[in-house]
Amino acid sequence: MRRLDLSGSKNLIKMPYIGDALYLQSFNLEGCIQLEEIGLSVVLSRKLTSLNLRNCKSLIKLPQFGDDLILENLDLGGCQKLRHIDPSIGLLKKLNYLTLKNCKNLVSLPNSILGLNSLLLLNLSGCSKLYNTELLNELRDAEQLKKIDIDGAPIHFQSTSSYSRQHQKSVSCLMPSSPIFPCMLDLDLSFCNLVEIPDAIGIMSCLEWLDLSGNNFATLPNLKKLSKLFCLKLQHCKQLKSLPELPSRINNFDGLRQAGLHIFNCPELVDRERCTDMAFSWMMQLFHGWMNNQVCMFLLCSCHLFLSPFSCIGIRK
Repeated sequence: MRRLDLSGSKNLIKMPYIGDALYLQSFNLEGCIQLEEIGLSVVLSRKLTSLNLRNCKSLIKLPQFGDDLILENLDLGGCQKLRHIDPSIGLLKKLNYLTLKNCKNLVSLPNSILGLNSLLLLNLSGCSKLYNTELLNELRDAEQLKKIDIDGAPIHFQSTSSYSRQHQKSVSCLMPSSPIFPCMLDLDLSFCNLVEIPDAIGIMSCLEWLDLSGNNFATLPNLKKLSKLFCLKLQHCKQLKSLPELPSRINNFDGLRQAGLHIFNCPELVDRERCTDMAFSWMMQLFHGWMNNQVCMFLLCSCHLFLSPFSCIGIRK
């Protein structure tokens, strides 16, 4: 048995034992709304590469993961009662896709998540209670970060003592200033109640898609080094006062995905004429990057897709 699909099993309360399913590669539990724990037997399947727990609304706990797992895709979107992620997630060295979208009661992430060097996509959209005010404060110096053995035991972080303080500074420091997530392509931090964006995002050199919509930060770090970034979303950032430096050159844009600078409902944004000029200049860089990849015929057939982001450049209240 390579695939097991129990999705939509609304009466499933306890996870059946599957420890003997040695060749199980894909396990789908999406929509098992009464399931509280998935049990240790799931992570005993050494061939497992995909685990779908989307909309398991009663899920409160994950098992401890072992360092011999080859899990590549972990979907926890919509697990509304999930408050913490086990630090052993940092042992999933093959993990490419991690989705925590709309985990509305998630309040912390373990430091060990920073060791997921194979991660291509991280979706934290809608995790509005997430806080990491003390996360890796002691690791902000790059030399000190080198002293930490991320491949070893998971690193725990200290939370603040007052929940009001935690909520007020929700995710004010999500990541350190040292290079992290070297393979990350897509990062979605929309509607996470962010009051600050860490400088580390500005050095995630592979980043192509960045969604920061619906947050409460006033400024952004320099994004000039993100030479592969072709989509930046800033809708409903009501405290945003200025745009950061944008990449002056876009490399390897293939034109197969929607691109552009999306700005809408940012009432505090000043010097709107300059912002519009910056946005237009960046879009022209995308255009030239597209042309350089010799996809002129595709451009002619898909001009609506390409030009649609220009409607998002209109910077208005």
